[in-house]
Amino acid sequence: MTGHIRPPLSRVVAGWILTWALLVALGWTSSALGQLNLFTYTAAAGLWLACFVAWLRWKGWPPLLPPLRLRRFRRLLPATFAAVALLSLAGGSIYPPNNYDALTYRLPRLLQWVGAGHWSWLVTANDRMNYSAANSEWFAAPLLLFTNSDRLIFLLAFVPYLLFPGLIFSTYRMLGASGRVAWNWMWLLPLGFCYALQAGSIATDSMGAILVLACLYCARRAGKAHSAVDAWLAIAAIALATGLRATNLPLALPCLVALWPARRLLLQKRYLTSIVVLASLLISYLPTAALNFEHTRSWVGDPYNAGRLQVKNPVAGLAGNTLQLVVQSFQPPFLPGASALSARLTRVPPSNWDAQLRRSFPRFRLVLGELPQEDSAGLGLGVTLLLLGCAFVTAYRWRLREDPFRADGVPAAVTAATVVAILAYMVKAGGEGTSRLLCPYYALLLPPFLGGPAASRLVRMPAWRCLAGIVAGTTAAVVVVIPARPLWPADVVLGKLADRWPSNAQLARAREVYAVHRARSDLLAPLRECLPENAREIGVIAGGDDSDMGLRRPFGHRTITYLLGDGSWAADTRNLRWVVGKTKLVVRRYGFPLGVLVSRSRGRLVARRSITSTLHVGPEEWFVLQLPERGERWIPPQSGQQPQTLGPREPGAARNIAAGRQLNDRWQVNQDAEYRGPGPAPL
Repeated sequence: MTGHIRPPLSRVVAGWILTWALLVALGWTSSALGQLNLFTYTAAAGLWLACFVAWLRWKGWPPLLPPLRLRRFRRLLPATFAAVALLSLAGGSIYPPNNYDALTYRLPRLLQWVGAGHWSWLVTANDRMNYSAANSEWFAAPLLLFTNSDRLIFLLAFVPYLLFPGLIFSTYRMLGASGRVAWNWMWLLPLGFCYALQAGSIATDSMGAILVLACLYCARRAGKAHSAVDAWLAIAAIALATGLRATNLPLALPCLVALWPARRLLLQKRYLTSIVVLASLLISYLPTAALNFEHTRSWVGDPYNAGRLQVKNPVAGLAGNTLQLVVQSFQPPFLPGASALSARLTRVPPSNWDAQLRRSFPRFRLVLGELPQEDSAGLGLGVTLLLLGCAFVTAYRWRLREDPFRADGVPAAVTAATVVAILAYMVKAGGEGTSRLLCPYYALLLPPFLGGPAASRLVRMPAWRCLAGIVAGTTAAVVVVIPARPLWPADVVLGKLADRWPSNAQLARAREVYAVHRARSDLLAPLRECLPENAREIGVIAGGDDSDMGLRRPFGHRTITYLLGDGSWAADTRNLRWVVGKTKLVVRRYGFPLGVLVSRSRGRLVARRSITSTLHVGPEEWFVLQLPERGERWIPPQSGQQPQTLGPREPGAARNIAAGRQLNDRWQVNQDAEYRGPGPAPL
């Protein structure tokens, strides 16, 4: 580690971090210049390639990629990881992306920005399109622009997933773990559900986990190899991780602790370090926080807590997140009758305590699924049991003073800082996916429990090997049967089983789950087929959890205008010929039922379709409306006739407070089934 030639893994990690940092910096700068387009990325790609080739010729580095030793994959754990990686690659290649967050706000807002040529604060019912961190969009922008498709975006999660084992082994070895212990965990930890299921997806949580681990790896290498470059890479890695999700911000604390031994290197080159820090601020969450403050006077972008993601009572936040983390972490690979078990879990807390918790933690939910889902999965039952077993055995040996911890103290300090970071998350965040959102934290909790002889003895036990083999096999099986990307003939098999047992409720639900996930990526395709090719601008009446990706295909063909009911119908649709929307939202936003709205606007109702986005809500009616090209578009109500009020009208999204328009807390007034909030609803 002390030579001048960097090891292969270090070169790959450095190239990966630098490439992603350049993509984020290019995204923000091209957006600021109004040049977010294909030409900018083509010129940047050519310049980057030329600089890369010149650098290789100058440095004379050996081959960039590490040698592939196929012999290592003859053993069970490496072979299972390779199988999971190949299955994830197959699933991502066969199926279009259907991740909930990506379809509802990440991809739509990226397409809006590309269409406008720059980042913009959008007028939309989905406020997450504005205040969420944007690094994942800047990663995906070149793939979207070069291919005009979203089919290859899953590679942004898949390629870093291949680095996971090498990062874990190298990092844990530098933190004092034995080779055998690090070898076991380098294959086991990536088989956690939250990592394995997102390897073929376009979710962002596993990317954040690998970036945090890369930061720890570079920080440790900086201290051991006396390399300021590695310390700078560590700073860039944690900045990129915070720019993926705001929930990763507390992880800056353990990363700073890991960088503490390299502080003298950074101070010796303080001017270059200052430049790196300033550049890292550009690729961190800071630009999003600044834009949020500009538009809402709140750095989180949600000053009135409309999304109910902020917990005001720290005790309620800690209790609610702890309960969710425990329940979700013990999600088994297969759980028939999950609905009945979830109903029992909701009755576990006393009624008075549960009511008080839900008032302070509105998004609190104790729910388990029949199968783990990438939208909500944590480590899973098997990996959680292995982790707890390792921690218990090591802590027990410490208590007996039979296995004194002999590392340099950095692993314990990093873990202590990680615990503080987790507590900071738990007392403030109020989302329902605690175990998924904490997946970037898990790898930092293990190191102090792996450094003593107790951990080495544990991984040699037959019971450990047996349980590790079961965990590996079940993870591979879950990747095959996951409804988002099934790699088995689910429709055929379930159809034949349903024909044989037509009254089986579990089979009926399984068929519905697979059918809903199969259609999720192009949910509004039945409505798009009713639109003519020359329909370039579409007005959309949709809720905050509805995806309009089906109306945007092929990408770049149409622009979307969100109709929020802030003004009159005539004013909102002045420049539109086509409107697509959800029927039940028409009355809430404009005060008239759909039939009255169609007749008075002199429009033509082209189609009405029943579409199911989630089984929790069930089928909902959508419509396609054609408006007249010119002339009178609106017949005003007769004298004394008032619009119907079947409930509070739903106001629009966050507005520019500097312009005098404030965000209205719409869900505190009308909390019905139309709102499910950011994050996945139950199947």
